[in-house]
This record gives sequence, C-alpha cells and structure tokens, in this order.
Amino acid sequence: MKTSIFSNVAVAVLACTLGPLHSVQAADGKLIACQTPGWAQWRGPRRDGISDEKDLLQAWPEGGPKLLWTAEGIGSGYSSPIVAAGSVFLAGDVGNGLRVFAVSLDGTVRWQARNGARWVKPFPGSRAACCYDDGRVYHMNAHGRLACLRADDGKEVWAVEVLKQYRARNIVWGISECVLVDGPRVIVTPAGSKALMAALDKKTGKPIWACPPLDQEMADYSSPILAELDGKRQIITCGLRHAFGVEAETGTLLWKFRHHIPSAMVSTTPGFLGDSITVSNCSRREYAFYRVRIDTAGGGGEKVWSSPIRTTHEAVLCVGGRVYGSSEAKPKGYICFDAKTGKQLHVEPSLAGSASIHADGRIYCLTSRGIVALLKPTEAGFEIVGRFQLPGGRKNVWAYPAVCDGRLYLRNEDKLYCYDIRR
Repeated sequence: MKTSIFSNVAVAVLACTLGPLHSVQAADGKLIACQTPGWAQWRGPRRDGISDEKDLLQAWPEGGPKLLWTAEGIGSGYSSPIVAAGSVFLAGDVGNGLRVFAVSLDGTVRWQARNGARWVKPFPGSRAACCYDDGRVYHMNAHGRLACLRADDGKEVWAVEVLKQYRARNIVWGISECVLVDGPRVIVTPAGSKALMAALDKKTGKPIWACPPLDQEMADYSSPILAELDGKRQIITCGLRHAFGVEAETGTLLWKFRHHIPSAMVSTTPGFLGDSITVSNCSRREYAFYRVRIDTAGGGGEKVWSSPIRTTHEAVLCVGGRVYGSSEAKPKGYICFDAKTGKQLHVEPSLAGSASIHADGRIYCLTSRGIVALLKPTEAGFEIVGRFQLPGGRKNVWAYPAVCDGRLYLRNEDKLYCYDIRR
C-alpha cells in the first residue's frame, strides 16, 4: 500500500492460462524515459524505481544520513513525492478535500490546490503520485477526478471525471492510478464500458483516443509503464482480469493475457525485463509472483516462472539480472530473485513490506513500519550497509522514496523528510 497504497494494495492470485513456452515469439524491448530531468513521475524517470544519479553515499553512518529539513502539514495519505522544476509535488487529504502540494527544495510549502473530495472509506488518505510535465502537474484522486494544475501557482487548468466519462466503476480501496504523460497525451486506465484505456490531450483534457473495453474488465491498483517492443511504443499495465499492452500512438490493443483467478486484484506496477513483465499479487488463500514473456506477434504471453510469495503494494526492482521485492507471507521479508530462473537467492525478514528504489549501485528500502535501509547488492543477494528509523508513526508508512540531486525524500503521513545522501 504505497502511493499508491494502492497504486498498490492487497491482491489476489495471478496465474496465466497461456500457451507452452516454445509458442512465444518475444522481442527484446526497453523502457522509455520521460524527458523531464529529476524524479518527475511515479517511480522515477522510467517508472521502474531506478535512478541514474551517481556520487551518492555507499554506506550510512549510524542514525542514517543527514536530515536537511522536514515539511509538515501536507495532509494525510500515501501519495509518493515526485521532484521536478525546483519543487516536490505530492497530495494529501485535508478536511473534506484532497489537496495537491508544491514544496520548495528548502521545505517550504509554496502552494496547495484542491482536487476534489477526500477518501473516507477504508484506509483513508491520498493515493496516487503526481506527474510533472512541461510546467504542469497532473493528479488523479481516489474518485477518478484527473486534474491538470499549473506548476508555478497550482491554478487548475482543466479537470476530467474519468470514471464518469468512460462509464467505469470505482474499486474497493479507491482509484490509485499514477497517470502517465507521453508526448501530447495523458494516459488513464478507467477500464469502463466505453474504454479500457484512454489518452487525453495534456493541454485541454479532451479525448485523443480510446482503447475498446475488455469483457468484464475493471480498473485495479496498478499504474502503467511505457516501453518499446517490436519497434512500437506501448503502454503496459494490469487490470482486474488482464495484463495488457496498448499502442501509445493509436490506442490499439497489442496483446493481453487473462488472470486465471477471476477475482484477482493486481496492486503493483509491472516490472520490466526486456521481453517480459513481472506481476506480483496476493490473497490470504493463495498467492504467486510471476515473470511473463510478452508475445506481441501472437497477442498474448506466457508464464516463464512463478514464485510463491505474497506481495501487496510493493512494486519490484529489476536490475542487474536480479529481481528484488517484498513478501508479506512465508517467506516473509525483502527477497532477491534470479531474474532468469525465479530462484530465491536471499531473504531479509526485517525488511518485509518494503517499497524500494535503486540509485548508484544501492537499493533504498522503506518499510511500512518506517524502517529505512540501504542495501548493497552482492553475489548472494544483498547486505545492509545502513539503517535508521523514520521519525513519526510506525504504521502504514506507504509512500515510495524518491531520489533527486543527491537528496532522498521520504514521506510519513503528513510529514515529508529530506536527507542529504551525497558523498
């Protein structure tokens, strides 16, 4: 449950009713980075949790790196920080509304702007992360209201009720999609009767294209990634019953596979492994974590391997031939997998429930109880080279970390902490 508490929150089993391994003709692909410097969207430049920054601390002193400042009064919730154009942007519930905040790089709240009503059902608080592009900030609230705000003063430029426009229903823990900006388009995944996925003009909010609906599909807690496969730019994400890829320029559905369990709920952004995606999920009765090879020629995919772990909200890291992710059941902890085989290489029980990112050869973990850890990848898995307790409460610390310009940003409910992690 991290920004996505619910870009990311509890899930049920995924299995794939797909063809045999030899049937797939997969082409290697790559993720496409946004053009804005910094950490301008959900999980960073490529939405994979990986930063390109260098010259960062390789180990932390006792008590952690130096705290530069704390910003307070940013509302309740789990919206992860993004950093762009000299500000940190994030959302929080205040009073009866949701507000988007701009915080300067010295910790001063520059402005706040309302984006509809707060979420008052189970697990109250903000969900999705913002997305910055070309002087504007985009944010989807838990009720499906997408707002475009001016980054300099927070003035609303336009807003669209996405669920209403595409005849879609809200989901149990509220819409949590961290929207994607691709060129002139803002991408949303209402999974309604009028569109599975849709592109809106980022300047006006007017429709550009709509991918036709899938039978019985609904939105889930996943957020999309942008990749190039077979020479085509495609947007990849998961709904309640399918994982799928949509051509970015036209909205054409390129491939899909159906989750085996009809009630499956996917709560995490897919990991990307060139020709494959990872999909993590859970339920109290059955759970699994999969690598699925994409077959764009055949319009589907197939399971390469699976591992019996229960992941709720923690999107995985795919880096250096390894996959790193968290499990809430046996084995409980932060786990390192071999990306090729799915073999579990190492488990750290004390870091269960970790949201993680990667920068300069190190992994940064933030657990749901506020433990912050720095990990050094090793041949055997990883070792802990720094650890401290984030101030504030030790429950439901669900926002993802962000790294930008030698600083580490961590949120705990209505407080944002900024740490100096430069060498």
